[in-house]
Amino acid sequence: MPTAERFCPELAAALDARSDQLGRQITLLAWLFRTYAQLPPESILRYEEVAKDPTSGLSALTGGDRLSHVAKSFDMHERYRGADWRRLAEALLEIRSEVEWFYPDFVSRLEPYLTA
Repeated sequence: MPTAERFCPELAAALDARSDQLGRQITLLAWLFRTYAQLPPESILRYEEVAKDPTSGLSALTGGDRLSHVAKSFDMHERYRGADWRRLAEALLEIRSEVEWFYPDFVSRLEPYLTA
């Protein structure tokens, strides 16, 4: 996120310190979660809520108007065939403290991938 890096030198430095792509992505994701955690909870739109019920999930933006487009969940194993899920789960453990604020069951959701 080049714009974020320009406005946040600490993010740029943290990303520059990571040489591997996955490490950089994890660093960026942690930064995003820390940034979102500073917002009032009612300002945060969760993908899961929007996919489950777009009208309700986006009501803060739409005023509750019915939406004509329906968001759809997808099977990540189908979409990302060949992904190394164990490696991703292990890498995500690094940012558990940032993520658990939003998803208290974060680690338990990773466990199936860690033991696979």
